[in-house]
Amino acid sequence: APRGSDSGPHTTSRSQCTDTVCRGCAGETQDQRIPWLPMHDEPAVPPFLLRGLARGIDVLLYLQVIEAGARIRDFLPPGLFPMPGDVRVWFDIAFSFTAIWIYPTVAEGLTGATLGKLLTGMRVVDVSLERPGWRAVALRNLGLFLDLPLFGLIAYSAIRSSPVGQRLGDSWGGTRVVWRGDAPQRPAWYGWVVGHLAAIAVIAASYLLIP
Repeated sequence: APRGSDSGPHTTSRSQCTDTVCRGCAGETQDQRIPWLPMHDEPAVPPFLLRGLARGIDVLLYLQVIEAGARIRDFLPPGLFPMPGDVRVWFDIAFSFTAIWIYPTVAEGLTGATLGKLLTGMRVVDVSLERPGWRAVALRNLGLFLDLPLFGLIAYSAIRSSPVGQRLGDSWGGTRVVWRGDAPQRPAWYGWVVGHLAAIAVIAASYLLIP
């Protein structure tokens, strides 16, 4: 039976489909499309180990942020707000966590990819496979502090139990990780650079404020 008839759905892939009334290929939502005209298959979920490799690359970048901040410290004036050592420790921790959070948030908010995801061919999108908003990636990366402890076992458990591979942070932000080809096509090389500079700026600000 021809596609679009009442006899049943077609199973042609997105790249092969030439049906001008195919609502699945047109990208309409589940509620908008005709019941016998299903959407195409969900994008494949990148494997956990590859996502772990991407995160490992980003961790190496975090270490470089700390080193860069230490080098910049020699050129900065003394901190403006002296404080007791025990209080300073908590401020240092807060600034460090902010730097860890701001790098992927800026990178994914701008281009959908940190350096690790750029090198491994993955992108962050929202659940409708569109560019994620700033609030979404901010919430997503707050989840890092729960997902990463215990060598990523919490993230692994969440990803395995999710049909679309969402870790806890993805669930909070309404995001997911897909292959580059399944994400909106846009330049991705500069996002991690801006995010990296933002993280260095946070560390430098900590030295400016706290001697």
